[in-house]
Amino acid sequence: MSKKTRKKALAAGEPVADAAVVQPVQPAQLEYEFFFLPTSEPEPVDERDLHDLMKWWRHGRATKTIWQAISDGYVFLFTAVVISAMLVSVVVDAQTGQAGCDTLTCATAKTLLPAATCLACYALTLSVARMFGPILASAA
Repeated sequence: MSKKTRKKALAAGEPVADAAVVQPVQPAQLEYEFFFLPTSEPEPVDERDLHDLMKWWRHGRATKTIWQAISDGYVFLFTAVVISAMLVSVVVDAQTGQAGCDTLTCATAKTLLPAATCLACYALTLSVARMFGPILASAA
């Protein structure tokens, strides 16, 4: 009998024949098994074999080589320089345009500019953290 049929039968007040009654387990009935360390001496391990085994295991799990990390850093620096130059150009052009503006909309824009700058700095910080995070903490 399916759950849906059983629910319908119980809702209608009909007796359900194959509904299993679950008895709660008393704490005295539970059997506990503990695993203790073996009493025998451990097998000696050769350090060189262990090192080779760890090196073999890590070899297939490294996400980036050092050259890929350097290449990513170079791309980041180049991108940061280009975006910084664009932002400096935008700020200089905005300052020259705002110098002669005395309307209410210009005053509102001047008031909101610090908040927009703060949010832009926050976004830049998050992007830098996202870019350098996987490089400094690889899976290996």
